[in-house]
Amino acid sequence: MFQVEGNRAEQDIAVLVSADRLQLLYLQSYPAIFVSIFAAVVLLAALWPAQDNNILLGWFGLLLVTSTARLYLFYRYKKSSPTRKDIQQWAKPYYLTLLLTSAVWGFGALVIMPADSMVHQVIIYSYMIGLSGGAISLYSSHTGRTLATITIILVPATIYLLFNGGYVFVSLAIGGVIFFLSAVRATRFIGNTLQQNFMMTHQLKVSSKNAERLARIDDLTGLYNRRAFYEYGR
Repeated sequence: MFQVEGNRAEQDIAVLVSADRLQLLYLQSYPAIFVSIFAAVVLLAALWPAQDNNILLGWFGLLLVTSTARLYLFYRYKKSSPTRKDIQQWAKPYYLTLLLTSAVWGFGALVIMPADSMVHQVIIYSYMIGLSGGAISLYSSHTGRTLATITIILVPATIYLLFNGGYVFVSLAIGGVIFFLSAVRATRFIGNTLQQNFMMTHQLKVSSKNAERLARIDDLTGLYNRRAFYEYGR
């Protein structure tokens, strides 16, 4: 019986931890949408003389569509104020819109990258590394999603530079690979630390409630003891 109750308590704590992690994602990643749009505007201005303007505008329009979808999702989330029990239904749309926006950046970088301008290619790749670094701090409460985001943003341009560039580009791509491996390690460490902190918080709450309950119940009979009668009889 005690083992069943213990397993049930562990399952309840796991659900609460998962809800806390998702709630943290919604709370801390909202500004990232505006940062992404601002970065795209600056990049658009830098690439304007070197790339077909229609290609740039098409890419930027697609980014605006995915960003608008994310903004609407955050608006709906804030308006509904879901409880921990209901918050899991908001997980799938969050991840879907995040991966779509990441894909616009990651695969879009190959589309907007000028083939004959080394300077602009380096600028674009620097943006990819910067966005990947930002993803570590914003989404690290979910390790798998963070790694998926970084992979989608950084890997396409890295592969392109490795197999289609000269010595400078290969060196840059190797630096990107080193950054990616470091990001994987940092993301796992931060994610595991956050999960342990959430879990310890809920375990302490459960232990505190159990201690208060045991202090009022007689071990032999399971009935309220004198302390409980004094407290409830006031």
